[in-house]
Parts: sequence; structure tokens; C-alpha cells
Amino acid sequence: MYLSLGCKIALFNGLMLLTSSLAYATKIEVVTENWPPFNYLDHKKEVVGSVTANIKQILEHAQLTYSINLYPWARSYKLAESKKNHLIYALYKTPERAKHFHWFCPITKPIALYFMKIKDSAPHIENIEQAKHYKIGVVRQDAPNIYLSRYGFIKGKNLYEATNEINNMQKLLNGDVDFIVQSKQSIAYRLAALKLPLDSIQATIALPKDNNDICMALNINSDKEVVDRLTKGFLIYQQKNSHSH
Repeated sequence: MYLSLGCKIALFNGLMLLTSSLAYATKIEVVTENWPPFNYLDHKKEVVGSVTANIKQILEHAQLTYSINLYPWARSYKLAESKKNHLIYALYKTPERAKHFHWFCPITKPIALYFMKIKDSAPHIENIEQAKHYKIGVVRQDAPNIYLSRYGFIKGKNLYEATNEINNMQKLLNGDVDFIVQSKQSIAYRLAALKLPLDSIQATIALPKDNNDICMALNINSDKEVVDRLTKGFLIYQQKNSHSH
């Protein structure tokens, strides 16, 4: 069958449009936690934040449609660990987590975590070993929890779990724990929201870590197309942002 040049061009354009539509028809579920200022809900109930903005860039480059939902960290982690085509951020890569995901690191500049205490409170630590003598507040399934458990901290003895960051900080303010492990940025955000002085909570020693890279991670059983698109999108993101890292 003979096709004129005009028909061939129209057919080509139609195929390109169909290919583009199919690309964005591939949808993934993205999960995270309430960890301001990196990821949190704004007044429109939209998930925003400095790290969230980076994730959205990567997904646009990957030509994937997506929805982002914010849950308690343990629930978000369980969903991403158990369901294909689920992407989770922002998390630290640990040996315990490594095998469950395809990893994309880093998605932002390093975020250091510190043992935080109430200003002028009695506990004084100079190293992680001394911290074992106090009650340390962590969030269920988060990286500090995993790291401290590996280091010999024991749940119910010197390690106390909370369901989320707000609950964990409230425990510190109430005197239920001596320290929590958190970033300076997040503590400042929480204190401002509570209208408390920004020096109400003080940072002490940093949590020792092999690296402070913040990552996003895709369920290990995800579709190859999703893995490939996300890999491409992440590479484009890295290239575009290389000057700022």
C-alpha cells in the first residue's frame, strides 16, 4: 500500500504521541513520612518539601505517572518493601535494607543526625557508648533505630520507639526520654511550629554513620520498565544537578 509523505508524517507523529502516552500511563506509588522540612503536607494537603521537590523532578524525567502518600514511617517502609512498583523516600541505605530495593543515591545533600536533648538538661554524652546509659527515642523502623540496635542498644532498656517524629519529639519534651535522634533542620521546623525558642533543644554528638547519603528506593520486584525509566530519570537528575553537589 502506497502512503504519501503527508500520511507517513501523520502516522509517525501519531506513533510518537501514542508512545508518549504509554510512557506516562505507567504509574507507580510513592510513599514517605512526615519529616519536615524535607517531606510534609502543606495547607492544600499536598506532599511537599525540599526532598519531595527532587523526587518530583526525577519522576518527571523518568516519564512516570505517580501518586505520593504520606504515612507513619513503618507503614511506608512495609508498603515499599512488600509491593512492586512502590517507591519510598527519604531513607538511608543500611545493610539490613539493601537487598529489598533498587537504590538511587543521593537524592539530596547529606543530612546529619544528632542526639538531641532539652536545653541545659543533665544528660551529657561525648560518645555513643555513653548514650547507652540513657533513654533514646527513635521512630519505628527508621535508620537510627536500626543503627543503634546493631550497635547494642536494647528496646525497652535504652531504646524507645515512637510511631512518628512528632510523637518522638513530644516524648523528649515530656521527659519520657533523655535524647532523640534527629536532624537540626527538622528540630528547628518542629520548634517553630510549636512556637518554642529555637534553642529549646540542643544537638550533642552526631550519630556515627558510614555515609549520610539520603536515598530513594524502589521495591526489588518492580517491573523492569519502571526500573529502567527510574534509572534514566535519576541519571538525568544527577546530570542537571551535578553543579550543586
